Amino acid sequence: MSELKLLYPVPKTSWVTQTFDEHVQRAKQNGWCWTPGNCPQGVWYYGGIDYGVPTGTEVRAPLPGMIEAQTQSGGYGKNIRISASGGYYCVLAHLSSHLKKTGDIVKAGEVVGLSGNTGNSTGSHLHFEMRFNGVPFDPFPYLVESYEPAPAPPPPAEFELPEFEKPIWVQLSSAVTSWLNVRTKPNGLDVGDIRPGDKIYAYDCVMDGQNVWYLVLLPNGVAGWAAAYFKGETWLEIAK
Repeated sequence: MSELKLLYPVPKTSWVTQTFDEHVQRAKQNGWCWTPGNCPQGVWYYGGIDYGVPTGTEVRAPLPGMIEAQTQSGGYGKNIRISASGGYYCVLAHLSSHLKKTGDIVKAGEVVGLSGNTGNSTGSHLHFEMRFNGVPFDPFPYLVESYEPAPAPPPPAEFELPEFEKPIWVQLSSAVTSWLNVRTKPNGLDVGDIRPGDKIYAYDCVMDGQNVWYLVLLPNGVAGWAAAYFKGETWLEIAK
């Protein structure tokens, strides 16, 4: 979880009316469950961060994922839930309206709803909740104002990246003596092969660390990605 970054769902300066730790203390004082496990009273209370924001404040997705928009779910009122990769799950509750529908895929930072006072709420606010594999955790340490874009890696000194103003012909490097797999994506599943003597079109390239992958079209019409420069060796070169 150390690499997790979450965007603020509301402006960073918004007033925090209840922290995650305060939610947990309230649950303990009332004998409620706040983590999965034995729950004798059958009362679940998931901790999060409460932001005291006016009704109608834009609420943004803290992380990318798939939307589930709920009109009424217990004390949450109108809420947006985001299922993300890696076992992460987000709840944005007490909304006045949804701006996304169930099944929508959103990027981090997209506006997904407007804050409100629906459900079990004593005033207009946003309840922001994060869970990892079903267990709630404090999102505060992972909040950032923006994702810092990773700097583009420089091309390998041993390999000259072509400019794809139009498709170019490529072939196996003279150093390669066997076939080269073509894949659904860099390091993806095999969809075909390039063999010695084949000349094929390449349309684009991507950097993967110091590796370079070409988007190629095989003679049978199958498109995929082939390693042009991989682990310090050139595998595809411009055809003579």
